[in-house]
Amino acid sequence: MVCHSMKDDDIKLMYEKEFYAKERNFACKTGLEFDLFIEHLDRILAGKPKNIKILDIGTGSGDILRILKNKGYNNLYGIEIIPEFIKKAEKFGKIIEHDIETDLPFEDDEFGVIITKDLLEHVYNVDNLICEISRVLQKDGIYIQFTLNMMYFMRRFNFLFGKIDENFPSHHKGHVRWVSHKILEKYLSKYFTIEKITLGRIARLPIFSAYPNIFDRFCFFICKLRTEN
Repeated sequence: MVCHSMKDDDIKLMYEKEFYAKERNFACKTGLEFDLFIEHLDRILAGKPKNIKILDIGTGSGDILRILKNKGYNNLYGIEIIPEFIKKAEKFGKIIEHDIETDLPFEDDEFGVIITKDLLEHVYNVDNLICEISRVLQKDGIYIQFTLNMMYFMRRFNFLFGKIDENFPSHHKGHVRWVSHKILEKYLSKYFTIEKITLGRIARLPIFSAYPNIFDRFCFFICKLRTEN
């Protein structure tokens, strides 16, 4: 498998550490969204050994790793680019300072679980990152992807009437791309089989459940490697 990372000079032109730093605390904040994610994460990890090797990419100050450590998981890794966040997250696992626009600094088949939460909308070279995730994920591993759905119908209405949602692509907020169910499926399906978890209350109603790209506030996918990879 050949993944295509960006050159360092290209990355530096796109954004600097200070630009990316503005958004990492936002991405890892607690609240209803975070609680829903953790609730389902518990179910996904149920029955997994406590020493399973877990990687949280874009870990921020380590909120997810902190909760996993408190639940007894003891083989935790994170990737972060901001030194002050790394210092906070190091209390909960082994944190590596790394720019995720480049290839991941791990061997093939290294992790049993990989997590990206509120991350892909911050990434320019999404295809390379997902390709790299598929490379370092174990053959029977699980990749958990969670982010807001920018095509959610309320955001569409806001955009239509000139009320720009703060989560729409904006350099001020650190978002550099649209993210939706259909967009993520395009990227993920190249390397993974996908199971969707529906979190939005409206999207769980039978009349709307067939249209998650419109009615689900979130994009929550559980991904497993395609057998041909």
